[in-house]
Amino acid sequence: RTTSNLTLNFGLRWEYFPRAEEHFNAQSNFVPGPGMTGGTLYFPASRANEVPQVFIDQLGLDGIAFKPTNGPIWGTAPKKDFGPRFGFAYHALSNLVVRGGYAIFYGGFATLPLNSYGTSNFPFLVQSNFTSPNDTTPITSDNSIGSLENGLLNVPLNPANPTHLSAITLRGSQPNWKDDSEQNYNLTLQYELGKKTTLQTAYVGSVTRHLALELPANTVSEMLPPGTKVVPYRFYPNFGNGGKEAWPWGNGNYNSLQVS
Repeated sequence: RTTSNLTLNFGLRWEYFPRAEEHFNAQSNFVPGPGMTGGTLYFPASRANEVPQVFIDQLGLDGIAFKPTNGPIWGTAPKKDFGPRFGFAYHALSNLVVRGGYAIFYGGFATLPLNSYGTSNFPFLVQSNFTSPNDTTPITSDNSIGSLENGLLNVPLNPANPTHLSAITLRGSQPNWKDDSEQNYNLTLQYELGKKTTLQTAYVGSVTRHLALELPANTVSEMLPPGTKVVPYRFYPNFGNGGKEAWPWGNGNYNSLQVS
């Protein structure tokens, strides 16, 4: 309390949000190149021997470098998340009080699901679709091709098969990540109309920066005529459509006038 009618509050908070790490290093990070051309797949060096050469060759077809990495796959977490706080209350008149405040808060990387950390990248997770070429394959009525007990035994599931690799999608995040931040501010006038009645008018606002967004990592960026095959127009035509890339690009704002 600085004077009989003025009170000030100051504060400073430091926050640190480390990146999630898979216990067995079963994660990789795909970072596209400028303009979604080429890029790098950062892979834990301790598990690089599990990657078939045919997959590395497939990456090279789209200009993607395979880089075994010692240390954090996701880069380093920001260490400058300092959030100041300030507030005041000023008794301007016998029946009028003015209050205000400002603060910065950080949200970290918690808004994204765990599979956004590359744990669903090949070869840690393999997804494959099989379309039966006829009404009986892979199972026939006399079990000559496949018995019910053997399930999909006759379905080709070799993860190193180039046919399957063309359907693989990639996930990743920018290594130089910025945690999302929110600036909150308000200004309030409280006026006493009578012994039991007050009128309060307030402006409340906020600005948010660096919100985490998940955007497709491999899609078509232009309008194509009907019937056009889209595969050659993808950013990475030798990989499946979709995938996810996390970017700290989101912004938001809020403004309100509140009367009570």
